[in-house]
Amino acid sequence: MHFHTWFSVCLVYYGMSFSVEKLTAKENKNGSDTSSSDSTASKEQAASTSTSYHQTYEIYLLAALLALVEIPACYLANVLMRMRNFGRRGSTFLFFIGSGVLSGLLNFELTETSGNASATSSSGKDKNQSSSTALVLTWSIVLLGKLLITSAFALLYTLSCAKVSHSY
Repeated sequence: MHFHTWFSVCLVYYGMSFSVEKLTAKENKNGSDTSSSDSTASKEQAASTSTSYHQTYEIYLLAALLALVEIPACYLANVLMRMRNFGRRGSTFLFFIGSGVLSGLLNFELTETSGNASATSSSGKDKNQSSSTALVLTWSIVLLGKLLITSAFALLYTLSCAKVSHSY
């Protein structure tokens, strides 16, 4: 039984940690015309360099936020574990359910934003606004999911050790 819980917690925990690049990936812009002049080609190259810089910046920012969210996650796990109403099993159950729901919601959100990318209007302002809103929503789901799965990861140590040694 504990093998399955350890496997699922580690899978989600490290999956969220290592998928930073996929979570910050930008949509590919429409292909450029090969018969365009040199000035438009240089403008597109400058825009792609700027996009690449911002994408790299976002990768490091999200990785730092995912690392920083582990501090309150361990505190939250400790507080909920000590509450009389929850205990170790109840709080672990809540963290498992919450992180599972958010992981499913994240999968739904990523497929919805990629599906709606072609359906948005062609104006740049609306597309950038919807892209930034989707990015903020995705990051919020990822950070909250990482908080919950980190709390479950921290509580799994205490729950497993208590089952093995029977020293409550």
